[in-house]
Amino acid sequence: LVRRAEVVDHAPSMPSRTRWICAIAAALFLIGPFIGNMRKSLWSNRGDWLSIYNIADHSVRTGKLQADESEKIVRTQRYPPITRPMLMLFALPPKPVAAVLSFALFAMLYGWSAAKIAEVFPPPRVADRTVAASVAIAVVAPYVWADLTAGNLSSVLLASVTGAYVFAQRGKPLRAGVILSIGIMLKMIPALCLIYFLFRKQWRVFIGVALGVVIIGVIPSLLIFGPTQLIDYHSYWYHEEFAKFTPMRTIEQPVECTYQNQAFVRTLIRLFTPTNAGHSGDPFYIQIADLSVPSIKSIYIAVMFASLAGLVWSCWRSTRRSSDAGPEAFALCVGSMLWMSPWAGSYYFSLAIWPAMALVTLRDTSRTGRIALVVWFAAMPTLASLTLRAYSPSMFATLVVLVAVSICISRRESAT
Repeated sequence: LVRRAEVVDHAPSMPSRTRWICAIAAALFLIGPFIGNMRKSLWSNRGDWLSIYNIADHSVRTGKLQADESEKIVRTQRYPPITRPMLMLFALPPKPVAAVLSFALFAMLYGWSAAKIAEVFPPPRVADRTVAASVAIAVVAPYVWADLTAGNLSSVLLASVTGAYVFAQRGKPLRAGVILSIGIMLKMIPALCLIYFLFRKQWRVFIGVALGVVIIGVIPSLLIFGPTQLIDYHSYWYHEEFAKFTPMRTIEQPVECTYQNQAFVRTLIRLFTPTNAGHSGDPFYIQIADLSVPSIKSIYIAVMFASLAGLVWSCWRSTRRSSDAGPEAFALCVGSMLWMSPWAGSYYFSLAIWPAMALVTLRDTSRTGRIALVVWFAAMPTLASLTLRAYSPSMFATLVVLVAVSICISRRESAT
């Protein structure tokens, strides 16, 4: 993956035996996450999927949005209220059936996304689609494993942004926008991908996003819950679930800054305040200096502003006539979703498949690109150490990959 290789224009098709090997490897790869997911969801009564299922089941049974938080049931109310009808689909079958179907859906979304990304960034010397998709998954394998085990919705986000790019390239911007709206409604941060479409003046993508929010989110929510309950719950959700976890509020009142969350803002808090990086029963600290709240805010704002400016510049530059860096610019948007997100569990980094594959297959990958890939793969083993994860190596490795992609784009355009 790290080695520079020439692209073979007429590479022979892979033999069926190779495809079978990839299929068997994929099946073996899925066994571990499947067992871990079922154990969490059905026997241990914990985990991300179970919290999503429980809040969805609550709405299916009661017809209500807000749940009683005094009940000792693992629920999540952090998803925007208009996404509840989508989440309720998970709770329609019995829990065991829903758990298996959800896992199958998430796995298929990863497979589809990897196949499409491998078409955008074909690995050198690989002509077979199955093998190419396997290479794409291998680039982010530990994070895909973590996400499938947890049962989070990162696969849905990845499929949303990937589908948006694929359909936009096919000349179907309305469909692209509708697909992207699903990711935006669930996590909001995929809205960064709109920067890519903005500079290409693909206004129908924006119309598609608006239509998707209304058709998939607003109308079903109004029909199921009614306008009064929806408005009241939006007020509750904003104050109790959204505003509490904004970066500025998090810096003022550090909460949930454990090692699992590798978001940049949480990393700053762990590094520069005496905040527990572990759990209450097993605390540990990684503080390297003591900075005031205003200082941490200034650092965060400056870094995020510079990052956004760099992303905008790269997307603008990719629209120049002499540039063919459109896919790489979109990859930067997807990767920036990670870097700028105020919340980033280990499973979120499966989204980095876009910029990582861009770097793997960039034809003019230089020494900078190879070093960045070494850093990217070197960060993966740190998932085994709670202490190392507290320093957010995967997040900083993502930043290195994003910078390297930007540098490679600039050098290629300069050469052109």
